[in-house]
Amino acid sequence: MKYGRLPATALSNCLLVALFSSPATHPHPGPQGPDLIAAAEDEESVEVIDELHRACWIQQVLREKLLTPAPELEARFEDVLAQFGDDGGMVRMMRMRDEVDGVLDALDLDGGGAYYSFATREHDYQKEAALSCCDGYFSSGFHGGARGVVVPIGELEISSLPLSVEPVPASWSPDLQTSWMSLWTEQDASHPGFPRGAKFPARANRQRDGLKIGQSYILRSIHLDGHDDLIAFQHVASDRFGVTLLWRRLKAFAPPARLQFKSPVERLVPAPDEATLGELHGMGAEQLLAELKRTRDWLEPAFFWVPEDHRTAYEIRMGQVTPQGAHGMCRIYRRGLLSPLINRRYGGGSVTFGEYEEPFLWEEDALLSAQGHLQSLGHVDVALDLGPLEDDELQRAIQGINPLANGDEHDGWNFIRSLRPTIARERIRLSQAERQHALHLEHRLAGDLRVRPGYSYLLRKAGSRVTRVQDGTTTETVDRTTLVTVVAADDYGATLAWHRLP
Repeated sequence: MKYGRLPATALSNCLLVALFSSPATHPHPGPQGPDLIAAAEDEESVEVIDELHRACWIQQVLREKLLTPAPELEARFEDVLAQFGDDGGMVRMMRMRDEVDGVLDALDLDGGGAYYSFATREHDYQKEAALSCCDGYFSSGFHGGARGVVVPIGELEISSLPLSVEPVPASWSPDLQTSWMSLWTEQDASHPGFPRGAKFPARANRQRDGLKIGQSYILRSIHLDGHDDLIAFQHVASDRFGVTLLWRRLKAFAPPARLQFKSPVERLVPAPDEATLGELHGMGAEQLLAELKRTRDWLEPAFFWVPEDHRTAYEIRMGQVTPQGAHGMCRIYRRGLLSPLINRRYGGGSVTFGEYEEPFLWEEDALLSAQGHLQSLGHVDVALDLGPLEDDELQRAIQGINPLANGDEHDGWNFIRSLRPTIARERIRLSQAERQHALHLEHRLAGDLRVRPGYSYLLRKAGSRVTRVQDGTTTETVDRTTLVTVVAADDYGATLAWHRLP
């Protein structure tokens, strides 16, 4: 796992906390009323950097322990693996993509190690992942730009399968023989994905069989901008953490994309010394996970403590205005930068302004802004960049009054507030006139919003969700407008203030 840079000096005064005791001796679940510091060379901050480094080393060892096949299994299949050569192998996959023993993102991998690409040999969801193992089934074709089919073929040794469409195994049922023939069909260049007329069992992209040991499968995975592989794999071992698969490539219809994948995290972590590495390798996975969780439980509250000077500065800007709806302040961090120390989704890189909403995700992109930008997660249907507001303009906005006298931002505010959407497929559906107006305001209505102190944004969220109840289902409809202001921002995090508008 490669990491980029986390500067060791000049850390933000909104990032690291002055801590004076170790996790083993700290009497509280987290620092109470933390003092925020400005520079990594300060004595008190070194401990936090040390904890970040150790957490990264723990994750490195966890990846080795949980994603490496057992030596006895490799020895058992030594002859078969030699037969497969470079077109086969043995791989471990996690059963759970979100958390392990209560630890989110325990392996520091997108997808938690529950995804695998036979083309790139990576466990990262973003790197042409072809197969998923979670929730008790194998699946493929689970993200945009990908197609996938997983067909079970019984407890058959995959080394006995032919490396061409013929001969079709005579013992198979007619339906399975038809699926086999379809899996070998070349793509139609004018119709990306599976060829027209290809026939597979119902819901063939997902096989829910309890992950039965000994079961074999045929996988056809098509990444529209990359690989097109026909893979046979067999489930040969399982434990509470994950599964071990023996696999073989039957045919590569297209090579991997050869793209330069962007790492979601930029950290520079020194290699551990031999004593520390030996200590970590001597610990079991459960012990490593427990230590990681204890460290997070101890440190995490400090990262989300909104500094008092930020609260005071924003209250001064609000003046005598009394908010009419729900409101608050919160911290958000650059996605993944501190995830080893934070037991929250995206490592503190997303915030929720109310139930059923996760409007903001901090995603780094140097091309947009040197300070990064905020991005909707698909839960916000319309977002307006209001730019920097004067104090009197902010006060009007908090009251639900258009803060601007003219310009595109003025029109955008009126447009968002006037929307009368219908709900379709859990999303806003606009009328044709509203869509035309939105196009006119396209350069102000955005999903990517700049993280700059003093900037404010207007968000409109409408949708519905279905909840199962004893007598059937119930549908809840949500339509909310939220004003968000960046109170302070730096290279690592930002403080946001939000108001639900009437």
